[in-house]
Amino acid sequence: MSLERFQNINRVIRFDDRSNRNERRERDKLTPIQCLWIKWETNLRKLFHPYENVTVYEQLIPFRGRYDFFRQYILSKPAQYGIKVWAACCTKTKYAWACRLHMFE
Repeated sequence: MSLERFQNINRVIRFDDRSNRNERRERDKLTPIQCLWIKWETNLRKLFHPYENVTVYEQLIPFRGRYDFFRQYILSKPAQYGIKVWAACCTKTKYAWACRLHMFE
């Protein structure tokens, strides 16, 4: 895919209804991608059932964007700015079975 085509698709792609987004954003900061996130998380649980040992894993995904509800600064991490994700992972396969984003209120 060319860069120009990607930018054109990225400019018009939407995952929710923009007409009532501001009302929903007041109570849920994940509003722009909420329906996509729920479908993704549902499919994680459908596709795999973890073995008996599950661990909670904390990960900082590198991100330097402007969305301050998600972005965190952690000095001890290699990528110091990012989005903190908590994931329940199977210890045997390392499959992320459930994920939550850490948000500031």
